[in-house]
Amino acid sequence: MKVLKYKKTNSNKYILNLDNGESIKLYDDTIIHFDLLRTKSINDLEEIIKYDRDVEAYYKSIKYLERKMRTTKEIKKYLIDYPSKTIDKVIERLSKEGYLNDNHYLKVFISNQVAITNNGPYKIMKKLEMLGFSKDEVYEEISKYEKEIFLDKLEKLIDKKIKSNTKYSSNRLKEKIIIDMSNNGYDKKDIINILSTKTIKTANGVLDKEYDKAYKKLSKKYEKYDLENKIITKLLSKGFNYDDIREILNKKVL
Repeated sequence: MKVLKYKKTNSNKYILNLDNGESIKLYDDTIIHFDLLRTKSINDLEEIIKYDRDVEAYYKSIKYLERKMRTTKEIKKYLIDYPSKTIDKVIERLSKEGYLNDNHYLKVFISNQVAITNNGPYKIMKKLEMLGFSKDEVYEEISKYEKEIFLDKLEKLIDKKIKSNTKYSSNRLKEKIIIDMSNNGYDKKDIINILSTKTIKTANGVLDKEYDKAYKKLSKKYEKYDLENKIITKLLSKGFNYDDIREILNKKVL
């Protein structure tokens, strides 16, 4: 089979017109590898197409990597439609050329997370495990950071939550902070220890508001002693302190 003529496209590809009436589009790398423009001889079209598929997967990966750094796992997932041998070749080439470096990715990812996010160590570790890193290698790298860095960040987040409280009782706010900070990757013991050093007050007007809501609803079914007990139970379930509830009950007329 012979190449009758060829044409360079706008991308790094050539369109080759063959003597059997077919036209094929091949990457520069494939053309050079088989020296097709000089010899114009195609001895094994199947082999050429397989090689070009590997080249295509490589350039697709390069474009994918241009957006941001990727891990080996991400590249494998991105090239899922290609044969495993092609994927292995691409990963080997990308690694050799320095485009793919999981160890560097790990260090940079943790550094960025610590510097510009509020994520705690456990959330960072979980993100990296999802990207294909093992627990041991992630733990080894994240352990290089002083624990005080995360504790300082955690305390600032807790202070911000307390300062911005406008609708929670003191106990409910504590519960919410523990849940939120745990979900954000911080150790529950550290959260509780920091909270124990803080003075947390119920937001202004919240107890009055919740009392009025409870009274409006419960007074339709109960009165006097029963109503008082129901209101107390309701407000306790919302995290208000018993002494504060008694104080507001003494001010109200049931």
